[in-house]
Amino acid sequence: MVLEVADDGAGDEASVEGVKTLADKGAVVIIGPLTSSSASAAVPVAEQVGVPLLSPTVSSTDFSRQDDMFLRTCADNRLYASMLASQVVDGYGPVRVSAIYDLGNRSYSEALFRHFKETLGARGGRMQQALTFTSGENPDYTELAGKALADKPDCVLVVANPIDSALVCQRLRLAGYDGPIALSHWGASSNELVTAGGDAVENSLFLDNWDRASTDPEFLAMVEAFKKRFGYSPGFAAIHAYDATNMTLKAFEAEAAPASMKDALLGLGPFEGVQGVIQLDEFGDTVRPFYPMTIAGGSFVVTGTP
Repeated sequence: MVLEVADDGAGDEASVEGVKTLADKGAVVIIGPLTSSSASAAVPVAEQVGVPLLSPTVSSTDFSRQDDMFLRTCADNRLYASMLASQVVDGYGPVRVSAIYDLGNRSYSEALFRHFKETLGARGGRMQQALTFTSGENPDYTELAGKALADKPDCVLVVANPIDSALVCQRLRLAGYDGPIALSHWGASSNELVTAGGDAVENSLFLDNWDRASTDPEFLAMVEAFKKRFGYSPGFAAIHAYDATNMTLKAFEAEAAPASMKDALLGLGPFEGVQGVIQLDEFGDTVRPFYPMTIAGGSFVVTGTP
């Protein structure tokens, strides 16, 4: 067994070339990609070359319930968006919401926005407006915040990466907004949200399907081993990539014929991840519980049970 690495560049062309390069080197399974945007480009190529993708982090519903070469260890974002919208309504009533989301990862952000809006409306709330930007294209965060607050929303939904989420939150607070801010799990996927956002991200609302404060011995051992090797604590992507890698190794043990790695992964049955059980269905999708979370005193804090 040999590990080969290719950088998907979080972009279409690099993702396509990455899958082709690994397939040419004889890969029988690829752990990745990391973003829904990359997956949109990579999945058709994986179908062509017959190599399954096992993504640790792609959660767009665009890939749900498809009998293809795409599998994942994280849940799609329909459940996340629905739970987040319910969390907002439960805490603040049938609110009016303005949304700001990044088109740079469109498959993920548009799906999450759409499902959030559906649940919000079903619970008596209303989406007032949706503003978009593209990360990396020098967006004017101050202008975005001003437009989002023009209709005096009761809550603002931000769907972006941790840095962009932090910068949007800062501009919202600087503009005088002191209401609730709901974040995507992408935005809260690393400590960069806190280091870049500071006080502006305090008390923000989001969910996550792993508990950073867990005292489970296996989880703590994984964290210590990761920190010893890389010099920093693991985040969302590292935790899920660890599970995906262990699932792949288990599938290799169970399946002698590499050509059927997709079947081997689907046939694993319940897999005990570092935090919780992972069960792939016939489409390679899974459902995992989410913990309600916030930022308090610069730390990620669980506020309820999954």
